[in-house]
Amino acid sequence: MASFVDSNRNKKIYHIQDQIFTSSPNPAMTLITAIIDELSNYDVSVGHNICGISDGKGRGVDSDLIILQSNCYANDIDSSNFELSHTHINRNTMTISMPVVKIKGKSHQCIDTLKIFDNQAIKTALAGEGIEYRTNKLDEISKAVLGQSEGGS
Repeated sequence: MASFVDSNRNKKIYHIQDQIFTSSPNPAMTLITAIIDELSNYDVSVGHNICGISDGKGRGVDSDLIILQSNCYANDIDSSNFELSHTHINRNTMTISMPVVKIKGKSHQCIDTLKIFDNQAIKTALAGEGIEYRTNKLDEISKAVLGQSEGGS
């Protein structure tokens, strides 16, 4: 399943069980292609853990874009349609991994809210406003930031 909401609040939801995909000879390939086509309409994607990758040792979770890339490989979708890599930037004593995404040959920027809300300066600033969260799970952060007991909508 994939869902998209743009800055004008237009929404699209794709599910493998939708008629358009189930009637296809290869539902998975048709779904993946639809997702790539939809992503290609935008220059930027915003998401929680949108570009994260597990370390293979039980830490971290593969993001939607990592899973999309794996599904492209598994379904023999031309890699020029969706490319995801990471570049490493050295800053003082830290090495920062930055995602590099190209969709249909065009650069695509990713804003990862997990990295924003995991930043200690952001946590400190929000705590100063009475907004605190214990984990970096989207549900907990949205409840804290929006002040709702049931999270954001």
